[in-house]
Amino acid sequence: MTMVTVLHNDTLETLSARTGVPACMLLRMNALTPDELYAGLRMSVPARNWCESRGACPLKERVAAVSVKTGVVAPGETLWDFSRRQGLTPRLIMLENDIDDADSVRPGDSLSLPDLPEKTTVYTPDAPEHIRDIAARFCVDTRELMWLNRLPAATIPYPGQQLLIPAV
Repeated sequence: MTMVTVLHNDTLETLSARTGVPACMLLRMNALTPDELYAGLRMSVPARNWCESRGACPLKERVAAVSVKTGVVAPGETLWDFSRRQGLTPRLIMLENDIDDADSVRPGDSLSLPDLPEKTTVYTPDAPEHIRDIAARFCVDTRELMWLNRLPAATIPYPGQQLLIPAV
């Protein structure tokens, strides 16, 4: 176990990259939330292989084989209704099918559906929150969260935006 001091421009991701320890493990080991990180804070850091040696690391590389399924919009359904029936967010379906206007989806349309990891849950932030903080809260990899929701880097989801959270 070693100690590290949080620098002025450090984030959970930069600390994780510098120490080789997943961000969620840094938070757990120091009983912190992402909001409690500040310059000058001294944090305990386990050895780089600490997670793997205990078989407890929730951020081990996960390779998601994505196969494409399709679904047909039923009579009277909107994109929102269709997405709820499929257990997906409207935004994810729009991105998967290159749809710019949700109102352009009509009954009878066949839409591609991504095959999501099992036990994916939906999180809706109440206030603007950086994607890395959401990832740390749910102890998931930021890149996986961004990929699953088709988000660009440095995204701050808006209040009410539904995000898919992969199972850990």
